Amino acid sequence: MEVCNMVGWNVRGMNKKEMQKAILDVCKENKVGFGALFETKVKHEKIQEVFENNFHNWEYFSSSITSDRILVIWQAKFAKVKILLEDPQLVHCKIKVWSTGGFLCHGGLWNFQDRNGGRQILAKDTTDAQNWMAFGQVDEFKCSGAHFTWSNKHDVGDRIFSKLDRVFTNDYWLDTFPKSEACFKWDYVSDHSYCVIKSQELNKVGFKPFRYCNHWLLHRSYKESVLNSWSSTSGSGGGLNKILQKLLRVKHVLKRFNREVVGDVVLDYKLAKEEFSKAQEDLASNPSDYTLHQAVIQNQQKFSDMLNRYSSFLKQQSKVN
Repeated sequence: MEVCNMVGWNVRGMNKKEMQKAILDVCKENKVGFGALFETKVKHEKIQEVFENNFHNWEYFSSSITSDRILVIWQAKFAKVKILLEDPQLVHCKIKVWSTGGFLCHGGLWNFQDRNGGRQILAKDTTDAQNWMAFGQVDEFKCSGAHFTWSNKHDVGDRIFSKLDRVFTNDYWLDTFPKSEACFKWDYVSDHSYCVIKSQELNKVGFKPFRYCNHWLLHRSYKESVLNSWSSTSGSGGGLNKILQKLLRVKHVLKRFNREVVGDVVLDYKLAKEEFSKAQEDLASNPSDYTLHQAVIQNQQKFSDMLNRYSSFLKQQSKVN
């Protein structure tokens, strides 16, 4: 049975290819079959072009009413979506997940937050949100991960953290999906964290077969390893036979280089991304800690290096120039 998880993300604009790629990466890593994207900043008439160019095998709902604010996305192989109500502030829909069943989903933009830094939130600021919760008979779903879900990413002393994004459920949902869980995670392209709602564990991805990878060139020791092997005087014969021996020797050196130095680039990318996200979450929990600020900078650099290698790996896998 295939997994169909859900994601909600205030992307603050998805007109850039970098953000579109980040959305697809999050969906792929978390086996997302349905998602709601907020504050897309992409006009309704431009959405079709975005999906035709980058979001292959994805379907979407957009209209002039929800234009540049709310976008619903899903994969037909996982779910069927029926829009029941749309408004500039919300989209109400019915989702039929092939593996588990159907439920109603309500995605919207609300003023309901708490904050660290900047002007403190007053009780009157959350009156509308509290009334909506009471009227809808919903409670906030207990989530793991980052508490604060937005940051202005300013320097120490001026940085503000707020919890702008939340998940709400009712008793029917908890009865239908008793093992569901939600987690807020930070990504590298947005000032908002995203939330993944899971209903079951994800399967582990198997190992990839060996092949020459262009991202090896990004390793500092790559050139030295190849040149040392190529300049070796071991072997016999001359001419083309000698060149063939050199090529075979380099091949074995690269196999060992891949195994002992490079390792699993996909796993290393995910670990670097998790460490960067964790560093941001730690800073969000203690914004005044200078050491945590430094940790964010260090992990960001490490992640940037791994992102370059991972991107090169994906380009070669998909034969993209």
